[in-house]
Amino acid sequence: MLIYLIITDNFPTQNIDFIYLILTDNGDNTATDNLTGLIWLEDTNCIATSYPDFDNYGGVGDGIVTWQSALDFVSGVNDGTYPDCRANYNDWRLPNHKELFSLIDAKNVHPALPSGHPFFNVGSQFYWSSSTSALYSLEAWAVLIGTGRVTTPSKFEGCSVWPVRGGH
Repeated sequence: MLIYLIITDNFPTQNIDFIYLILTDNGDNTATDNLTGLIWLEDTNCIATSYPDFDNYGGVGDGIVTWQSALDFVSGVNDGTYPDCRANYNDWRLPNHKELFSLIDAKNVHPALPSGHPFFNVGSQFYWSSSTSALYSLEAWAVLIGTGRVTTPSKFEGCSVWPVRGGH
């Protein structure tokens, strides 16, 4: 078990001076954020890595899918259709926008993740959240992992999928 201690003074969702984000590599292709209790798949683009034919948006094999396809993929991970992205768990889900944004370290770019993070296949593209826009039901929140930018694209546009499980 490898533990990553990441110290940052720039945690935009909280009004505190320092956050100690401790990421534990669980040794099973997942990492636990001990601050939030969230367990993240270490492969941040498992569609592109293991199931490029699932990709139904833009360039085949890039792992970018519509919002509904993202939900369908996570459901398929849980029911065993896509076992290579399962890490032996069946309770994966799309993170909400706050959970996804909790990983952002605004001091870093490409990716805007804490230095020393245990994740791989990290792209600079947008990643879907499960959160639908309060203003427009045909939009959902997404986070650009490259810069930390947050936006609400149409659910018919394409973003990557980064499953999560657990949480406090």
